[in-house]
Amino acid sequence: MSYGAVILYYRLGAEVFETVSTLLAQSRPPIAIVIVDNNSDDGVLQAMSGEYDGVVKVLNLSTNVGYSRGMAAGVESLPRGLEYCLLMTHEVRLAEQCVERMLDAMVADTSIAQTGPLVSSPNGEVWSAGGRLDWRGRALHRVVRPGNELVNADWLEGCCTMVRRDAINDVFDDRFFLYWDDVDISLQLSMKGTIRVVSTAHAEQKTLSAPIYFAVRNRILLWRKYGRGAKVFMASVEGAVKILLDTARGRRDQRVARLAGLRDGFNGALRLEYSSTREHDLASSPR
Repeated sequence: MSYGAVILYYRLGAEVFETVSTLLAQSRPPIAIVIVDNNSDDGVLQAMSGEYDGVVKVLNLSTNVGYSRGMAAGVESLPRGLEYCLLMTHEVRLAEQCVERMLDAMVADTSIAQTGPLVSSPNGEVWSAGGRLDWRGRALHRVVRPGNELVNADWLEGCCTMVRRDAINDVFDDRFFLYWDDVDISLQLSMKGTIRVVSTAHAEQKTLSAPIYFAVRNRILLWRKYGRGAKVFMASVEGAVKILLDTARGRRDQRVARLAGLRDGFNGALRLEYSSTREHDLASSPR
């Protein structure tokens, strides 16, 4: 039961060493780790060369290509013949048996295409026990600890997820760049098997809400991709209502970002200047 890990890195700083350390300290460590540097240009990963006896490889990209394309590059750089791939973002910390428990679930049930852990904030509060998609097309987090070890989910967090290597080749869609790409990956994998949260596997991540532009744009983009007209309509109406509220409350930056996201969700354009903008809705708001 062999697996490799891909860690997507972008300007986090030295904290990424903690992420690597918790991965190497797993009760079942990976055969190989590829850290994809999305053109951070901060020099942090240069210090990693030779640090981990050849287990860790740093893949430097010439431009920031976003989540899906970065993960695809990392998976392609892993050794051949691996059965599973662990996809992580740079700020996640894993409990010691996190990976082992996700792997055990997939080995025991070969119909599972993707597993994810219970994700908590640093204070121990669960903020994602898998996700569900509601009738309006929103991607919601489950925040209650499941009573069962394995729980079905509509989608799993992209910050830490285990996938079957033979199921992941064609699931990365780089049109999303940031946010909602994890929902898209789970929807595609659900056509190949089940999506499960392993509640006895634990990971920690600081919670962040996404830039408004990507939250609006990619929700529309996703449901247009899957031909769900009613969900596209609901996303458009909600976006328009929030634009009116932003205008009434004098929140110009939010209004401009939301309007751009609404427009680009339909025309497919991508404005990378919003990838570093932090004009957010409430962190607890649904996607």
